[in-house]
Amino acid sequence: MCLCTNCVSLLRTPAHSLLAQIDGNELKSAIRNSGAISSMYQESLTTFGYLVAATVAFDLGVFAFKGPEAAFDFLTAYFVEDSLSVDNLFVFLLLFRYFRVPPQLVDICLNYGITGSILLRGIFIFAGQD
Repeated sequence: MCLCTNCVSLLRTPAHSLLAQIDGNELKSAIRNSGAISSMYQESLTTFGYLVAATVAFDLGVFAFKGPEAAFDFLTAYFVEDSLSVDNLFVFLLLFRYFRVPPQLVDICLNYGITGSILLRGIFIFAGQD
């Protein structure tokens, strides 16, 4: 084991300050140069494009079979629901940060939430029937 002054000072330095010595600018430029972010954006935009195309195609089907009023109602409901789902993302992010949910458990938590909301909606719908 080396006992030079540099090694001894490293051994006495807390681990969190060793991590603080990582240059943030180097890390940022390495991530940007890797192309991971641009490929992620490209994939997201492609998926969004497919979803918009499917929505418009479905709305055209509603227009053809049910008329313009039903097609307008569908698009209105779609935009309202889409806006509310984006709002929910911010609430989920705040809750996950507040409760310090580890990133590897976020998908599991979201799946439990989706399953629970589907079950509760079904229960409330059937309970509210006359």
